[in-house]
Amino acid sequence: MSSFNEVSLQGFRASYQRLAEVASKLNNVSDEMGGSISRLDEALKILNLGIEAWYTYDTSDDEYFWSESKIGYAKIGSKWGIALNKASGFHHEPEETDSSKWLFNDAPRGLRLDAISHIPKLIDALIAQTESTIENVRAKSNSILALAEVINPHGTNPVKLTTTKFKAGKANG
Repeated sequence: MSSFNEVSLQGFRASYQRLAEVASKLNNVSDEMGGSISRLDEALKILNLGIEAWYTYDTSDDEYFWSESKIGYAKIGSKWGIALNKASGFHHEPEETDSSKWLFNDAPRGLRLDAISHIPKLIDALIAQTESTIENVRAKSNSILALAEVINPHGTNPVKLTTTKFKAGKANG
């Protein structure tokens, strides 16, 4: 004997058909959003930044538990793109932190919806990180230039350095 009557089974069938219709619509609009993200990814890849930047758009912290959600531009696996990061943990178990990163279009739909309005802040974070990287590269460049000047002061053919063989701590001549 079945616990479902014919009327409830017909209602279930109609509900499932309606769910299939709205799921199709949801997937279509989600694909449109994904296409827009892909266009942004392409525009950012052309810039050849090669740097990572993140913007934290949601945090939660209490006596026991913490969590944060970020949108960023990062290399996930072997691919650069707009990405999402969700991390959480318990304060008393810091080694048990749970963190997941996805390229934007691979992330769970709910995270994508929460994050999408923060893309302008991500661009601001990328600008700040790029400006910081410029200064860092300049400083490192100046340091290495100083070393190069010692070895090759005129920037042409370096002076050949003679080597002295050492044996038991004394120069051999």
